[in-house]
Amino acid sequence: MHACLQVSDIQYLIFSLCEGISSRGTLAALARTCSQFYGPVMDALWYSIDGFSPLLHSLPPHLFAVRSRPCIWSEYVEERELYFAKGPSPEDWVAFFKHAHRIRDLTIGLTTPNLCMATTYSKTIFPVILEQMRLRLTDPSHPPIFPNLLTVRCQWRSTLGIVSDYIPRLFNSRLRTVWISTDAQGPREVEKYNDFLSSMKAGYDNVEILSVLSGFSTKDVFGSGSPQLSEYIASLHALRVFRSNVLIDEAAVRHLSLSRHLTNLSCRIPELPESSRPVSTLDSLREVSLYGPNMESCTSFLRAIRTPSLDSLELQFNAPCTTAAVHSCLEVVAASTSLRYLRLWADRVAYTFYQPRPCTITSRTLSLLYDLSELTELHVEEHIQLDLCDDDALEMAEAWPSMQKLVFMACSGTDEHQGHPRLTTRALLHVAKHWPDLYQLGLSFDASDSNRERLASLKTDEFGRCLRTLEVHPPLSYVDDARGVALFLCNLFPNLQAVRFSDTDLAHALLLCNLFADLQDVRFCDTNHAIAHG
Repeated sequence: MHACLQVSDIQYLIFSLCEGISSRGTLAALARTCSQFYGPVMDALWYSIDGFSPLLHSLPPHLFAVRSRPCIWSEYVEERELYFAKGPSPEDWVAFFKHAHRIRDLTIGLTTPNLCMATTYSKTIFPVILEQMRLRLTDPSHPPIFPNLLTVRCQWRSTLGIVSDYIPRLFNSRLRTVWISTDAQGPREVEKYNDFLSSMKAGYDNVEILSVLSGFSTKDVFGSGSPQLSEYIASLHALRVFRSNVLIDEAAVRHLSLSRHLTNLSCRIPELPESSRPVSTLDSLREVSLYGPNMESCTSFLRAIRTPSLDSLELQFNAPCTTAAVHSCLEVVAASTSLRYLRLWADRVAYTFYQPRPCTITSRTLSLLYDLSELTELHVEEHIQLDLCDDDALEMAEAWPSMQKLVFMACSGTDEHQGHPRLTTRALLHVAKHWPDLYQLGLSFDASDSNRERLASLKTDEFGRCLRTLEVHPPLSYVDDARGVALFLCNLFPNLQAVRFSDTDLAHALLLCNLFADLQDVRFCDTNHAIAHG
């Protein structure tokens, strides 16, 4: 037999569809005037709270006071600080936690106050709340404070140090989503986060979504990784989404590669050897973002899994890559025939290392991806240089009929001294003709070859009208007929709104602004100067 919904369940589903401040006010009025609707309405209103601030509204106003203090970022500005003028009584704390059982999504912390015209909270308020939570949990017979919580978000470092010992009693085992995010903090805070993760192992192995994002330098703070995070990952057997920029160990990586429920994976992996274990099939995996020490480690991870439904792949690494490594990587990537988005890039430190010595790959290596007929976005940074000619561009354009965004930051030149790209304006014609939905193009091409006969034969109504952003990497200053090049671009891509090119001549920028009616931004990649055209 199928379980039937209760009337209150149906009412809750209806009320939960109401969004916005005005709708919430209407629901609150409905709860006050009709006792039958009170429970479902309050469940909808208290489903998600951003910090404990809404709970403070349950306390009597006479407990609070406001005082002025200098702003921490300006001595000429004052802040209105909210603080406890009188300690809440036991009855007040009962009112504070009255609706805690209705909360499904909780951020542990405090947001901007909405009481007494205050602009910030006193530093004394939050510890008082946490201390009251601790006192309630010292009684073993007391139920969890948030018994129905499904999602918890931890953003305050002071929170983690206080509640770690009480995690098994703070929430129940129904918890499904855990978000831990940090700001720019130092190594001293790492222990608190690791303790928090250790405490989560006690009864929270049903978590399906885990996100651990560090705002500080992961290399300096979590340089050796977080064993507690790796151990916690290994205990999660229903994991669907994992996002983290904290280094995990090889055992955690192996567990993730065997997690058949995964749909979204973003992680920082260690250096991995070539895998010899059987390949596991992850039918549900749609998005993968790997940050590894080198391209070989990313390739090793991808070899260990088969992803028939993969839609998005992003690989980032911080060590030089070789032509052979790129070829091996693209061979593995080509097996994911459903792929629609691919990006290869390096971090900021690696960028300065790669720039003078890019790795060059040929059209033969790029052609490994030509079987990805559904590919719509491809982004390759400067550290991988492409050796392409106009005929290669035609073959590429025919292989990816659905392309919408293509960015090749570097292409090889015709000679070692000038380095003019082998691609000419013919390449632009190929991509414009075969990619009608293209909205962003980044391509190095020789702008001096703007054949007037070719331009005159264009039927611009047929293609090129969707492109909004064009990145032209060689400078235009060496071109004899800069106006002719600009006219060529204007006719080929009449609806351009942004042009980015490696040039510092403002005259060319003004020329483009005058020719393109909808141009809003002309940006120099080298100098970060920009001209806005209304």
